[in-house]
Formats: sequence, structure tokens, C-alpha cells
Amino acid sequence: MKQRKLKHSHHAGSKKSCLPKDFICFCRETIKINSKNATAYFNLANEQCMAGDIRASVMNYERGLKLNAFDITALNNLAFIFIFVCEYQKGIDLLSKALGIDPDLLISLLSRGKAYRLSGRLEESIKDFDHAIECYPDNAEAYMGRKETKILQQDFRGAYEDYTHSVKLDPSMKEKHPWIIPEDWMKEDGVFNAAGHKWFLKRKLNWLLRFWVRFMELFGGSLNGLIVLLIIPFNDEITGCCDLIMV
Repeated sequence: MKQRKLKHSHHAGSKKSCLPKDFICFCRETIKINSKNATAYFNLANEQCMAGDIRASVMNYERGLKLNAFDITALNNLAFIFIFVCEYQKGIDLLSKALGIDPDLLISLLSRGKAYRLSGRLEESIKDFDHAIECYPDNAEAYMGRKETKILQQDFRGAYEDYTHSVKLDPSMKEKHPWIIPEDWMKEDGVFNAAGHKWFLKRKLNWLLRFWVRFMELFGGSLNGLIVLLIIPFNDEITGCCDLIMV
């Protein structure tokens, strides 16, 4: 089995340590002196992101990547922003570029696996988590990420196995990602029994009711809003982003 050690790569300014309060001004002055300095753009973008100026951050990451298209940290950081604002394909494209440079980079595999899951591409999501687990078999996040995708595939037994293995590797994962499906509601082959089906249906109906209330608030019963309601899958990961998409 192929195993790799974790890599750590950060631009200067990626952590709030001893940086002066006017670091953004410093980056801008550096760019004025040398407009071809990709690192200055990346540092400025990182500080703007942490300050909450997402639009400016994206703009400066893109400017820096025009100067240095092979900076893996910048590719990942910009991808994280796009995934955060639900522009999953843009995030996937950037992460694919990063993985083109380093096919086994853990953070890119986990992030692209999540982006695939959020965009409904479950098989591709599983492949990325499988690859991450092959390279880093002791990484709890990889198993937990695959667990989330398996739940959407309704492979509950496989999801529970990944969950328990993740918690075994890192006990703190139990609090970060609690298991919400009672174990005794599953058969050995991973299919819900009658109680499990009832619970799952109740959960989806509760979601539908909440979504209908949100739909009426935002669209006032418009036809376009109804179409949105009908085409969005019954998927809790996607549902969690609905407010961001619809506001």
C-alpha cells in the first residue's frame, strides 16, 4: 500500500502570528514596487480573506496565479473560497490543477472529494477519498469524509465502518462528526429496517417543511421558486447550503 507523509506549505502571512496590523498596506506597497511579485498578491489575498473581503481576495489570488500558475497553496486556498461560496465547479477545477502537480496531496484530495459530494458527484467523491486513504491510511479526516459520501449513497453500513475507524484513529472526531443514525436501525447488509425507514422519511419530511417555509418567505409562491423547490435533490449536504444559494 502506498503511503505518504503529510506536506505542509504556507505562504508568509497565512497565519496570524507576529504580522503588523498594516500588513495589507505593506503587501500593496510591495506590489507597487514590483507588480510581478506573485507572492505579494497571494499574501494580500490571504489577509483580505481573513478580514472577510472575499471578492478582493479572489481577485488577488487570480492575479497571483496569472504570474505563478503552479503555486499549490494558492490553488488550494482559492479553491476553498469557491467551495465556501458554493461555486463547486470552480473549486474542483483549481483542486484538479493542484493534483495535477502533486496527485497525492492530502488537502487537495479531501477538499475535492468534499466538493464532488456537495455537487452531487458521489462516485468521484468516493474515488478521491479512496485515494487519500490509500496514501494516508492513518488520516481520520479521510475516513470521515468518505463516511459522509457513503451516507448520501445510502451505504449506511459502510458509512458506519468508516465512522468507527475514523474515531479509532482520532477520538475527537466523535464530537466533531457525531453519528446520527441509530445502529440498531440497520441490517447487517447496511439497509435500513422498518424503523430506520420511518426515521429517514421523517427527517426528509421535516426538511421539506422547513424548505417550504423558506420558499414562501423568499419567493412568495412564485412559479420560479416552485421550480427551484422541485429540482433541488433531497440531500442534506445540499440543503445546508440552500440559504446561501437563495439569499
